[in-house]
Amino acid sequence: MSRQLIPCIRNLSECFNKDIHDNDFSQRIHRFEKIKSHLPENAIIGYLGDSENLSYEENSVNHALTQYALAPIIVLRSDTLETIIADSQNSIDTIKWKMLYSWNNLMLLKRK
Repeated sequence: MSRQLIPCIRNLSECFNKDIHDNDFSQRIHRFEKIKSHLPENAIIGYLGDSENLSYEENSVNHALTQYALAPIIVLRSDTLETIIADSQNSIDTIKWKMLYSWNNLMLLKRK
């Protein structure tokens, strides 16, 4: 697990080092505010990125931003948990997942 965290931490630090006038970071963080209000503070949830359209590094940055935005909620890069966030434009298996909330290409899903 620690090997997976190293690129996330490195890439997240690169996000913080961007030009202070770059609104992309704050806009990406803001996307999660409505989702966060639907989760308990002690939740541990999974994360599905857009693996079809983004590189591993881009997905690592998105996962790290998700973890940062939802803290203290723990966000694992996994779809094996009961509740997950899908940060993707791809379709989701509706047989396997029930949609709890959707906003701005973010989906909060619960395993059926």
